[in-house]
Amino acid sequence: MFEYATTWRTSTNFYGSGNFCHVFQLKAIDGNNGAPLVTLSVLAGASNCCVHYWSGTSRGFSNVRQFNWAPGVWENVRIRIKPSSQSNGTKDGAISVSVNGDEFLGVTNVAVYRPEATSYRPKWGLYRSTSKNLPPAKAAWSTRMRRRGRCDSIQQFRQPAVLALKSFNQRS
Repeated sequence: MFEYATTWRTSTNFYGSGNFCHVFQLKAIDGNNGAPLVTLSVLAGASNCCVHYWSGTSRGFSNVRQFNWAPGVWENVRIRIKPSSQSNGTKDGAISVSVNGDEFLGVTNVAVYRPEATSYRPKWGLYRSTSKNLPPAKAAWSTRMRRRGRCDSIQQFRQPAVLALKSFNQRS
């Protein structure tokens, strides 16, 4: 099981366009690594976020947890992910989410994998599609990854990001 944590905020005039807008992604390093396995996403407007996952050969994301957020306000989100033991549809995975210190809620006994993937990497940044009339994208965050209760590494990003792609443990 892995735990990824981020404390983040956007500029006060930021809003989701209704297209993809991710603050965190868990991506496969190998295998089918196009779509992210898990994302923390800003939904349309300026009040809803969610954590969702795109497992196996499904045709889109499945919801783990939806919650409220506000532009310009710091949010602390912790995501625990237990990938499936095999990349073949085995339903022994789990994903749970804690928002601003509340209890972890999520899904269990689900398939959590990307086809033919054997390892995954977390990515923190602002990943969004472009559309007309969006305000400049500015976000700041601090991040943390834990594996089996031990802090492997800490990355902190406190600078505004303008459509920036920042990643953690990225391989060259």
